[in-house]
Amino acid sequence: MSDDMLGEGALAKVAGPLKDFFEKLCGANGQKWLEAFKLFLRGENPWVYKFLRPVAEILIPATENPRNPRELLQTREGLRVSDDFQELVLPHIQRVEETPELTLSMWSLTKPANDAEIMGETGGDPMDATVFGHALVHLLSEQPNGEKGFLPTDGHWIIIHVLAVGEVFAACFFWSDVLLGWRVDARRLRDRRWDEGRHVLSLATA
Repeated sequence: MSDDMLGEGALAKVAGPLKDFFEKLCGANGQKWLEAFKLFLRGENPWVYKFLRPVAEILIPATENPRNPRELLQTREGLRVSDDFQELVLPHIQRVEETPELTLSMWSLTKPANDAEIMGETGGDPMDATVFGHALVHLLSEQPNGEKGFLPTDGHWIIIHVLAVGEVFAACFFWSDVLLGWRVDARRLRDRRWDEGRHVLSLATA
């Protein structure tokens, strides 16, 4: 029986590439290589992203009897909520008896892109306003004073596309060292281009 039939020949051939792959996983861009590897295992091309770079994922646990986001997402110490957010998104966030487990993906813009281009690379599905509201409350509660965590606190917008009553809006928020708090806003979709370095939050694809 040959080495190839035993699989030893194949293993010898991939030893070098595997070593290189593990070194990349342990390097500064390890998360990027891990996300690319997941896509490869699903038979998808991991290098199709033109505007975005995958950064991380987070699992938000299911909860029972969560507090009402419409009460919590109000301007107060440590949080400034814009009039546009209160008009476009907040009224459509409903209180629910329980929230489902949710996995979110964080991306970074590698070059300027508009909303359509961003949604085309994240999967295209906006987040329901109620699901978004509960997720945002959870994420902000984990980093109320701008602590290091899943959410970037570098002063750049974190964009998430939200569906409310049949219309998609670009909700966005960031940590402000000037305000010493989070600033939350929302905008109607236009052909504006978000600058490189901004962040994008989306529903994780299966």
